[in-house]
Amino acid sequence: MAKKDYRRAFAAAKRELGDLLKRREQIDKRIVTLKPILNDLAALCEAKTDQEFMHTVFPKDTKSCGITDLVRLALKREMEPLAPVDVRNQVLFLRPDLSKQSNLLASVHTVLKRLVKSGEVDEVPALSGKKAYRWISEVARVLSWLKDVEWGAGFKE
Repeated sequence: MAKKDYRRAFAAAKRELGDLLKRREQIDKRIVTLKPILNDLAALCEAKTDQEFMHTVFPKDTKSCGITDLVRLALKREMEPLAPVDVRNQVLFLRPDLSKQSNLLASVHTVLKRLVKSGEVDEVPALSGKKAYRWISEVARVLSWLKDVEWGAGFKE
């Protein structure tokens, strides 16, 4: 194969991977949206929810989760950016026993700053002019990385 053929194959594989990751992200978002609906409908018709589907939204035992993992989970569950107060409220929903902590909001702020620094979370302006935070999906991270991939050795003209 000539270099030109390798370049074409590389570009095609890169495009296909990007397309597949975008589709996976859309499917993941739809799954996250459907799970609470499934729960609510089950409650309304007094049916049991299939626990096999629910574990990806809620871990089986959030009591073993630390604050950082709870903040991650809170952000992953929401499609829209959350203000720190909303993140704290989600953390308390997931683990009510943390309400006894003296200043949970300060801990949430610290965790959010660390997650932004590590590239797991985006800091975005909220309508109130304050900061809000949005989870960056694995798919978005990989797609961002793919845009920055250089041709590398053997692909330069």
